[in-house]
Amino acid sequence: MIKKALGGLLKKLFPGQSVPVTNPLFEAIENRDSQKIKALLEKGADLNLADETGRTAIMLAVSLPGNNDIAMLLIKSGADIMAVDKNGKSVVDYVFEPEEPPVEHENAYEAWIHCEEHYLQTCLYQMIEEKKAAISVRDAE
Repeated sequence: MIKKALGGLLKKLFPGQSVPVTNPLFEAIENRDSQKIKALLEKGADLNLADETGRTAIMLAVSLPGNNDIAMLLIKSGADIMAVDKNGKSVVDYVFEPEEPPVEHENAYEAWIHCEEHYLQTCLYQMIEEKKAAISVRDAE
C-alpha cells in the first residue's frame, strides 16, 4: 500500500516520466519463488498485468534461464501466451530471444537446464500455433 501511494506521488511530482512500480508477482518470478507465486495466484493476482514496457509475467518468466517450471505454472494458470509488449515483442520473442549458445556445458545441471528450456520453447510455440489455428477456424465460421 505504501509503495502504491509512493508511486502515485512520484507520478504527480514527475509527470510524463516512467516510474517503476513494483509488482509482487514479478518479484516472485525474478526470485524464482514458486510458493509465493502460487500464493499470489490463489489470492487472485492478475497474471496479465503488464509493467511500464508492456511486459507481462509470462514474458518475464520465459526470459529468465531455468524458470521453466514457473513459466509452465503461469501458462497452466491462464497467462496470455498471445500477449505483446509495447515494443511489439510477443511471448515467443522472449522465449527465442537470441543469446550466446554455450560451447559446452560446465556440468550436468547446466545441460539439463538447456534441455528444459528447449522443451519449454517447443511446447510454447506449439501452444501458440494451436491457439492461432483455433482463432482462424472460429473466424472462418
